[in-house]
Amino acid sequence: MSQARVTDFFATRKRNRFNQDEILLNKQKKSHQLVESSDSKSDEIAQIKEKLAQVAASSERCLRSRTKLENDKKEEAPPAPVKRSKKKEQLEALKVKMNRLDEKISKVVHQEPETEKTETKEKKKLNKAELKQKIEQFNKNLIQIQQNEEKAEAKTEIKDSEKPIPAYEKFKDLADEHLDPTTTLTLPKSYSLLLDSFKGSDTIVKFLFNRDEICTFLKLKMGIQNITKHTFNLKHLAQIKHVYQEAYLYKQEKIFIDFKNDYHLIISPNMDEIETNKDTNLKQFTPMVLLKRLKKFKLNLFSIVKRLHQEFLNSIGITDIPLENIKRWHQKFDLENLPEISESELPKAPVDQSIKCKTGKELLNIAKDIYSSRVQDAIKNTIVPNEEKPAIQKPKKEPDVALNPDQKVINKLKEKKETNYNALLDKIRAKEKQKALENMIINNDKEKMTTKYNSYKDLIRFLLFFYQSEKKSTLEMDKVCKKAADSTKGGLNELECRELIAEMSNDSKDVNMFINAESGKKWLNIIRVRNVQYLQMDKNFHLNDLNSMADKAIEALKSS
Repeated sequence: MSQARVTDFFATRKRNRFNQDEILLNKQKKSHQLVESSDSKSDEIAQIKEKLAQVAASSERCLRSRTKLENDKKEEAPPAPVKRSKKKEQLEALKVKMNRLDEKISKVVHQEPETEKTETKEKKKLNKAELKQKIEQFNKNLIQIQQNEEKAEAKTEIKDSEKPIPAYEKFKDLADEHLDPTTTLTLPKSYSLLLDSFKGSDTIVKFLFNRDEICTFLKLKMGIQNITKHTFNLKHLAQIKHVYQEAYLYKQEKIFIDFKNDYHLIISPNMDEIETNKDTNLKQFTPMVLLKRLKKFKLNLFSIVKRLHQEFLNSIGITDIPLENIKRWHQKFDLENLPEISESELPKAPVDQSIKCKTGKELLNIAKDIYSSRVQDAIKNTIVPNEEKPAIQKPKKEPDVALNPDQKVINKLKEKKETNYNALLDKIRAKEKQKALENMIINNDKEKMTTKYNSYKDLIRFLLFFYQSEKKSTLEMDKVCKKAADSTKGGLNELECRELIAEMSNDSKDVNMFINAESGKKWLNIIRVRNVQYLQMDKNFHLNDLNSMADKAIEALKSS
């Protein structure tokens, strides 16, 4: 009996184990089925959740109402033993199930994107053609980037190599030895017009040369007339060639212009005077070259005028002054009526001598061989030899009439006067020569100082009389300057009068022109009261004393 019981015990135990294994397998299968059907039944789960939530909300309301009633009863009745209702147990079981379902759904949701990514990676398999195109584009972009980097490096190297030009080289033309910056010489009107025309011609030739275009005389003429607003002819071009022969190269060439194949005068710049560019090793007509050429042309014009001026001085008898010291033309030198600049020859277009006819007679001689005999007879009758013109006889001078004795006496007196006054005339002429020389070689600073001292004398006279008429020792500066501008001889402005009065009031100790030597007081003082300037005068100074001081200063300037 005991053995049978043992066997039964072990048999039942085995059965229970098998049953448990089957239960676990069933549970696993159910969970897998839930996971697989989660996608399809997501909508159903959401509906179940909503229903469960509604049921839970209704049950909670019922519980709250019941708890209130029970609390009321407890307050009235004695406490009774607590019993758990079936509905509460059901609710708790439902909550546990809901939590399990939420956990499973969250696991499934997290697993879904990973599965989708794997699927997309498997689906997205590129073709070989697309891969080749992308590789080629990548290589092209690489080549472009390398080229841009090389260009940027080359630009930086060029910038580093181009060092800034120092000022003494950049503005070398402004400090030319031949030019005198303090000169006050002027050109006549015709010469200055020629200078303007050369400036215009040089700009046009520069423009066309840099564009590699041919510069004909017609182009040059139209351009200069547009710039200068003056007529320009071959005469002016010949004068330019005479003044500055090395400026241009002239030649006649046959060019097809306006449906005609004719000879045209071509003007090109002289390549010897144009500098070569260091970077490109090419000759360029730069603005610096243009300025150099213009200065050279101007110097040549001044040299022509100086030569004529020197001839005039030699005719007068002045030979001691060198050309370098002349800063003004002589008073009697007629600048505007100088002879015109001579013209140099320009190349002319070749013309067939067979067609060339200077006169009508030559044309008729050519026509003899072409026309008939009647026409030839008519031509012979028309051609008449030139008759010699009678020479114009000039009227002969009649002999002088015999003079009266009174006239003879008058002539003798005149001769005596001439002999007596010849010495005086020589002295006057010598003084005039000296004045002319002084005016020619006078210094600009000295001239300015002399004009200033002369204007001082005018202001001294005006200020003394004006203060006497006003009967005051101090007056407003604006009022004084206005009156001085209206009354002075030199035609000074109000600003100029103000500056001169300020200089007179701030008289330096070196000059001591408007300071009293005994008392050390000034003649004029400027006073400022409430942003208004007043001029105060010391009435102890006299007109003669002040004028004598100004005259002394002028004489000192002349002697220096």
